[in-house]
Amino acid sequence: MLSSFGFAIVLMAQTLDQQVIATAGNYSEAGGISVSWTLGECVIATFGNDDIILTQGFQQPLMTLTGQLLYIPAGWSGISSWVDPTISLAEHIFDPVVGHLIILLNPFGQVYWPSQGINQIDPPPAEEPGWVPHHGYIVKMDQEALVLVEGTAESDLSVDLPSGWYTIPVLAQNVVSSSDLFGQLDPHLVIVKEIAGNRIWWPAMGVFSLTTVEPGKSYQVLLTATVALDFTAFNAPEPVGPANNELNEFVNNTPWNDVEFTGTSHTIAIDKDAWSELPGIGFGDYLGVFTQNGLCSGMIIYTGKREPLSITAFGDDFTTASTVEGFTGNEYMSFRLYRPSTQEEFTITATFDPSLPNTDLYLGNGLSRITHMSMMATAIGENGLNDVEIYPNPACESVMIKCIGNISADAILALYSMASGKLIREVRLENNLTELKIQDLAQGVYFIRITDGQEIIIKKLIKHSNTFNN
Repeated sequence: MLSSFGFAIVLMAQTLDQQVIATAGNYSEAGGISVSWTLGECVIATFGNDDIILTQGFQQPLMTLTGQLLYIPAGWSGISSWVDPTISLAEHIFDPVVGHLIILLNPFGQVYWPSQGINQIDPPPAEEPGWVPHHGYIVKMDQEALVLVEGTAESDLSVDLPSGWYTIPVLAQNVVSSSDLFGQLDPHLVIVKEIAGNRIWWPAMGVFSLTTVEPGKSYQVLLTATVALDFTAFNAPEPVGPANNELNEFVNNTPWNDVEFTGTSHTIAIDKDAWSELPGIGFGDYLGVFTQNGLCSGMIIYTGKREPLSITAFGDDFTTASTVEGFTGNEYMSFRLYRPSTQEEFTITATFDPSLPNTDLYLGNGLSRITHMSMMATAIGENGLNDVEIYPNPACESVMIKCIGNISADAILALYSMASGKLIREVRLENNLTELKIQDLAQGVYFIRITDGQEIIIKKLIKHSNTFNN
């Protein structure tokens, strides 16, 4: 099994003596005269007499070829190579495993997608031709694979990074300390995140779970200005140390589905003080982020320490049309806590920092920060309405009403005006998720009252004018 390789990078090199390498050619010898020829090269004549040898023509110089063996897991991941390939076509590099390659993306969003007959990475119209060592790549395989990149070791170990998001390679041949490497990017570094993983380096939030970067992988970085990342000082003969992969490999001891680690994600920092607001929180409790349809699309285990943490919400996989693996753009993100020791589940109400680009709506490469959290038991396995979520809120045209828990066929939604106290609309709820149209309402504040038997929950709704988002 390929999994026995783990995440090791296998290096190999060979030195070639001074002889011609070609796809076609011949050699003949007669009367003390030898003639050799190769396709595309001038004839080389060699004359010998006693101890004197005279050679006429072009001879190839001494060459050193290097190979890097990349281990690529099944599913999505980030890859790169410190080798400048002899043949730089992505199509050539992946030819031995092309039957298992779903898609390959370069930092500019150009793709090599064999099943669709699309190759934008190899020229034309690629911005740079083929496989480039200064690029990191995002890849999806339908099973784990080994890919050999053959060529010469890349001599230019400085990568020019643009402002904004970019997929960076690892041009070091050993594991590198994140603090040493990313210190070059200050003060322009916002965040570095693992592709299809939970580990990040986010200095402003105090989250440093991405302790090392590994050869053969790639990472996504967000910068506020153009800056160079130089790997020259990090080709030491000894590796720095093992990476912290536990964040991606923990056992799911919850009633929730396993998370699909896709190629797109939204990163959410959680302040250390927010954990203190959750009664009874302790090591081994799980925090999950959920889609509107109840799919868990991100999960972490609480460390037991009052420290900043982060949770990664993964987006839907665009290469699969028939299934949904994660969030779509602008979808509301809700949170739950599960406590294995008591088998209790809690609904988490999160307060977000409005100064960050995003709050509780999913966006690819989105960044959010939770400053406060509160919890309410959901009573897994019991009947009854436990809570109601409304999103988006404020809203202009429509809102989604999500009932948490079990509701009966008698559940009623009533909409009231806060200004007058009058009942405006009443709707029978047929399932836990209901869309409520509000485009005809005047701008203002309203109350939504959900009644199901003896259970009554009231929530506030803010209606903006219909030009609010224009």
